[in-house]
Amino acid sequence: MEAQEPLMVLYDASCGLCRRLADYGRTRSEDRLHFVPWQDYVKEAEAIEQFSETELQAPPSSLRVLQEGAILEDAVAWEAILTAYPPFDSLSWIAERLGLMGAVSKVTYYGGTWLRRRCGTCP
Repeated sequence: MEAQEPLMVLYDASCGLCRRLADYGRTRSEDRLHFVPWQDYVKEAEAIEQFSETELQAPPSSLRVLQEGAILEDAVAWEAILTAYPPFDSLSWIAERLGLMGAVSKVTYYGGTWLRRRCGTCP
């Protein structure tokens, strides 16, 4: 079986909550998720090709994951993370088989959005 390239998870390094979640995920992802601060990513040539100048200069407004050249955002990004995250291997398999992965990722997304609204450093 061919090893998949890790998902690149872009997070807001100026947000304490985002930093803590990235640190937590980094220690448990078994190299399936690669966490990159948005503030570093915007300097890369790849970012300049994928995002408008306005988006590059603004603080990140949503969770973004890069998967095989595609930009995934919000609930779709959470679905990719949950599918790739090792502690959720059995959960994601069951959720996919039961057709619940979309619902699980939406609940995770809305929970994260709720937390972000309460974060003092988030935009």
